[in-house]
Amino acid sequence: MSGATFGKDCYISPTSHVYTNTISVGDSSFISGGCIVRGHVVIGSGSGIGANCHIAGPVKIGSDTMIANNVHIFGFNHGTSPKEQMRLQPCVVNGVVIGDDCWIGANVSIVDGVTIGDHSIVAAGAVVTTNVPAWTVVAGVPAKIIRSRIEEKENTYPEKVSNISA
Repeated sequence: MSGATFGKDCYISPTSHVYTNTISVGDSSFISGGCIVRGHVVIGSGSGIGANCHIAGPVKIGSDTMIANNVHIFGFNHGTSPKEQMRLQPCVVNGVVIGDDCWIGANVSIVDGVTIGDHSIVAAGAVVTTNVPAWTVVAGVPAKIIRSRIEEKENTYPEKVSNISA
């Protein structure tokens, strides 16, 4: 894989299929078994890709992002002009960007042109067709904002535990 870069302590399962020379995987990141990765893909440090995901670039995944099993991320789309047969249509390529510290639930689909902001959560089974602002939770088909995570920033898990023991 000339042109590919792999950070310290990253792992790519031997049962994954990486069909690209333009991949960059950051330190301590992993790609689980059964994944298919093609096109230009950048994965930040400390991120994980669950089993059986399909990532077709251009796709940029930030640092400390969790992607669950069976997620499909496509950084391109097929043309839809009524003037040509579908199989002859050129691809449209805008790419997908997933920010830092995101959690993408199982069986999610993310389509071309979408940016998912930092610290966001995409609920399992969602189909993301529009941008997701930072610090939000989206769910559904198509994915819609169901709440903000801003309120949670001040009441984090360690603080909840210390409140219980007090």
